[in-house]
Amino acid sequence: KNEKDELDSVKKVDVSNCRMFGLMFKYYRYNMKTIDFWLSALVLPMETMQFPRRLVSNSWNLADNAQQNVIGFSGTNDTKLLLPLQLTQSTPAISQLEATNGKMLALFMRKCTITCLEVDKYASL
Repeated sequence: KNEKDELDSVKKVDVSNCRMFGLMFKYYRYNMKTIDFWLSALVLPMETMQFPRRLVSNSWNLADNAQQNVIGFSGTNDTKLLLPLQLTQSTPAISQLEATNGKMLALFMRKCTITCLEVDKYASL
């Protein structure tokens, strides 16, 4: 029995079957019609979704409410001078938060090395 005969009808496809999934990958991974369908039906609509109008908000918008009820958490106090005038930043006396600014700075300043591994494109699943 030919492997391709197992894929000649959509009624035969069972993606929960590992062997069948492997066959589909083997025969369709370089098929441009399959790739185009996948991109246009699933990937691009989510990645390129647009809203009817621009949604923008900042701390000034969030603080402008009738109840004057604003609670938030920044994690660092580097933007405290940009807060709306009716807000003041208070840092709780929690020992785990004392080094937050330094930890964030260390993360930004850290040098990262990215290692890429070459994968055999003809290797089986």
